[in-house]
Amino acid sequence: MRRVNAITFLNNFVAGALTLTIPLLLVAQNVNLAEIGVVLSVLPLVFLVARLLFAAVADQIGWSHIFLLVNWPAPSCPQRFTT
Repeated sequence: MRRVNAITFLNNFVAGALTLTIPLLLVAQNVNLAEIGVVLSVLPLVFLVARLLFAAVADQIGWSHIFLLVNWPAPSCPQRFTT
């Protein structure tokens, strides 16, 4: 269980860091705010598609520990992990 908690923490930390640093870097490059919003909205869509593809692969060849790393918890749904 510690490994799962550690992976969940690292995934949330990386997702939070990306959510914070990407807009700041784009603002520093004088990118339009609407374009920054598009960039930030594409990231969850990419994760969604990746999770669907890896789920299909897991159904075909079986579950493996590598799929645990791909199953990123959604940073926008923290209530999923609270008990």
